[in-house]
Amino acid sequence: MHDRRHSAASRAARRLAAAAALALAWAHGAELSLTRPGGGGLPAEVTAGYVAVRVDTGEDASVTLFRLHPGVDRAAFEAAVGATGADGDFVAALNAALDLVDVVLEVGARAGVPASAGAVLAPGEYALAYQSLSEEGPAAATTYAYVTAVPGAGDAPPDVVGTVHADEFLFALPAGLAAGEQTWAVTNVGGQLHNMVLFRLDAGATAADLRAWLLGGGGPPPATEAGVVGLFGPGETVYQTLDLAPGAYVAACFVPHHGPGGDGAPHFQHGMLQPFTVGD
Repeated sequence: MHDRRHSAASRAARRLAAAAALALAWAHGAELSLTRPGGGGLPAEVTAGYVAVRVDTGEDASVTLFRLHPGVDRAAFEAAVGATGADGDFVAALNAALDLVDVVLEVGARAGVPASAGAVLAPGEYALAYQSLSEEGPAAATTYAYVTAVPGAGDAPPDVVGTVHADEFLFALPAGLAAGEQTWAVTNVGGQLHNMVLFRLDAGATAADLRAWLLGGGGPPPATEAGVVGLFGPGETVYQTLDLAPGAYVAACFVPHHGPGGDGAPHFQHGMLQPFTVGD
């Protein structure tokens, strides 16, 4: 299990400032499939509607999908996003980047374990950023690719078991969740970026135990990571498929507080640590 106690600010910066060579290929249906670092190509256009981003490059990697605001220059966008990984005031750099783009979704994959997430794309210009990861952080330089979503009869999103709402600073999850493979719609109804990491608690462990461990408490972790919904911005809905066993869970957000008066502390420290139960 990845140690979630290291700097939340540096993690969010790494995920926003994606790195490495893009390997994008147009796959069946509405899917952008990344299959190898350093090769492939991205179509110039896709039809607006539901699009999934799939990452299977054989390495630990993260891909972030951005929607550029109208009139934003690509070079200015790349410079602003890159600045979130530099030394200095991270919260200010992040908010400067968010003046230029919306963060639609993020997909993180581990070597040999493909991952995907989807969203409904409105017409506009989008950028994908691929980040090759190591234990120390980004493993290569940043590369971006661009695609335009054009009006048309695009695909509809998949059926879901329920909708999760993310706000400052809480998750609202549907009741009656059952075990098995399922797709959630996760909607950001707040004013900041969010992500959602799911932990399955060990027998007898509590959300308070997990919080204490995340803040640096000693001993073994009281939970196992069970799923991740990557970064997504205000107003965005991410469609994420999860495979959950029965048990007690906690949903946590690790994005730094970057709203008015933001202190840069991860959102879970402000209360975004929500227990829930998955039944048989």
